Amino acid sequence: MAGQGHCGVARQQVGGGDADHGIGIPAGDVGRLFERYYRGSNVSGIVGTGVGLYLVKMVVEVHGGAIAVESSEGKGSKFSVRLPVKAAAKRDSPELSPPPSALEEELDPVKDEAGAP
Repeated sequence: MAGQGHCGVARQQVGGGDADHGIGIPAGDVGRLFERYYRGSNVSGIVGTGVGLYLVKMVVEVHGGAIAVESSEGKGSKFSVRLPVKAAAKRDSPELSPPPSALEEELDPVKDEAGAP
């Protein structure tokens, strides 16, 4: 089942999300959805571990953002992520440099075992 994605930039935030018309999430499960190992009460028989949304929330929050969900059981769900345009303040971590862009690097030609390009 295909989702309907969206993205945009507004008020110093980058946002994006996805909506589907799937089984939806029961109202009583929405508040616990981002807890580790929690799975909705209507997903028996559907493979999963209950860590995916927990990990997404952790990554989003480490970057100073937020994730939200709107859902109606039997109608589908909409997940939205917002991240600040400006990098989040680092928490007692060493300064990390971003990896160089492959477009900016000068790449050596691939050589075979004999050293020929």
